[in-house]
Amino acid sequence: TGLQQHGVRRVFGATVRRDVSPLLNASYTRLVSRLKDAANGTDASLLHQIGLTWSIGNESDLLAAWSWSTGSGLDAAGRPHSEFGHLPARLTVRWRRYF
Repeated sequence: TGLQQHGVRRVFGATVRRDVSPLLNASYTRLVSRLKDAANGTDASLLHQIGLTWSIGNESDLLAAWSWSTGSGLDAAGRPHSEFGHLPARLTVRWRRYF
C-alpha cells in the first residue's frame, strides 16, 4: 500500500513578503509535509511558491506566481509517495478587479 494523499494532519507553512516598490509586492511561500507509510517510514515533501503582485490601478492588480514541489513522486502504480512531491511545476497569472 502507498501513502494516502492529503492524509497528513499537520502542514507547516511560512510566507515572506516584501514591498519592492509602492506598486510591486514580492512573496515566497513554503509548505512542508511529512507522511508515514505502512512500514512506518516517513516521506517529506515541500511546496514552494514565488509570487509578484503589481497594483495596476485603484481597484485592480496583476499576480504572477510560479510554484514547484520537491519530494518523492509517484511509484510505478501511479500512487503518490509524498503530499506534494508528485505535483507538477506551474505558472499562474491572475488579474483581480475589485468593486
